[in-house]
This record gives sequence, C-alpha cells and structure tokens, in this order.
Amino acid sequence: MNVFAGFDGHSGGRTALHVMGITPTKYYASEVDKYAMQASAAVFPDIIQMGDITKWREWDINWSTIDLFIGGSPCQGFSMAGKMADIKGHDYNKRVYSGEGKAPSLAANSGGNLEPKVLIQQTPRGKNKGGIKALNGKTPTLSANSWEHNNKLSIQNPCLKNVHYRKLTPRECGRLQTIPEDILDTLLSAGISNSQLYKMFGNGWTIDVIVHIFSTMELPVQVWARQLELFDGDKV
Repeated sequence: MNVFAGFDGHSGGRTALHVMGITPTKYYASEVDKYAMQASAAVFPDIIQMGDITKWREWDINWSTIDLFIGGSPCQGFSMAGKMADIKGHDYNKRVYSGEGKAPSLAANSGGNLEPKVLIQQTPRGKNKGGIKALNGKTPTLSANSWEHNNKLSIQNPCLKNVHYRKLTPRECGRLQTIPEDILDTLLSAGISNSQLYKMFGNGWTIDVIVHIFSTMELPVQVWARQLELFDGDKV
C-alpha cells in the first residue's frame, strides 16, 4: 500500500498504521518543520519527504499509485486558542482587543460561548492588596505576571485544598496522544528540545483515534487478524 500524508508532523498516521501492523510500500510525506521531520525520520527512516505541500505540482509522484491519502492542515488559526481565522487567514473576530483597545481578561463574561471558566487570584505583594483585581482596578490576563501582580489560577471548589500544579512532561503529553511507548522512547531520544516536542505532540493526532478510523478500511485478512489480537487480546 502506498500512502501520502500531507502536513505529516511526527508521522502520527504512519504510527497508527504501525499499530495496526501495516507497513506501507511507500510513505510519502509533506512537512516543512525540520524538528517534525527529524522526529519522523528517527522512528521511520524510510519515509519519503517531499517538502512544501504548495509545491505539489513539482513532485515526482505518480498519484494514481496512492492508495491512502491522509493529512490534517494546521488548525491553530481556526481554533479558540489561535487566531480564530477563516480559511484565508482572516481573523473573523477582526481584532484581539475590544473596541476600547483593552484585552478581555479570563474573568470577563462577554457572551457568545466565549465565557471563561477560570478566575485569576492574586496574593498580596508589594502595593497590591491581592484578590481578583490588579493595581489599576482591572482583572489581569493570565499572561500578565509581574512581581506585584503575582497572578495565579483559582479554582472555586472547596474540596480542592492545598492542590499543587505542575507542567506535564513531554512523555506524559505523548502518552495523552496515545503514542506507543517504544515509539515515544525513540522520539524522546531523538535530540529534540522539549519545546519542540510539546509543539509536535500538541499539533499531532491522537493515535488511537486514527487507528479506529483506519480500522474501517478494507484491509487484507492478515491485517484484520492483527487487529483482533490488538483489541480483543486473543491471538488468531
């Protein structure tokens, strides 16, 4: 089976096929992020990298031989966490700031399903008396964290006391994306910084979801046997 993967990232599609026991005859990938390509090459060195997808007309690929075409274009622009842009990159909210030129805070309720669910709590420090307001009387945004503002998240739940939070490790983020442990070991030892690993795992697919989608394809009998072994725990 020949596969083409657009916006391949760390090759989550190839990882899903690997979990299913499928080894493509050829796996073409379009990716421009050098760290993502470094990651995928560490796990699957036979991947054929084609580069920028906008130059697809220049590639030496016989498209009639491609059996499976997969891909997921960058979605940050469409998401609530990104620019919330349309397909052409236009910001449909038109601006990050309000009409008064102020950035809305997490504690502001603006309607339209954009209401935040988190409160920013400050501890007394310097001239700041603490509470939910900053020195200027306005609730700060989460990204502001000056010495006197000392912004912290506050979860309004009396059952949660003395709770401490920490950042997830790259391994934990990879596990959340259900990347198999052996492949995760390879990715973590590929000489890629934690920052880039966080980025790749955040941008990547959840492997088990892709496996489930792929399982609806018409596959050879031996592949279905491997599927039964994986998901039912019984050898066939």
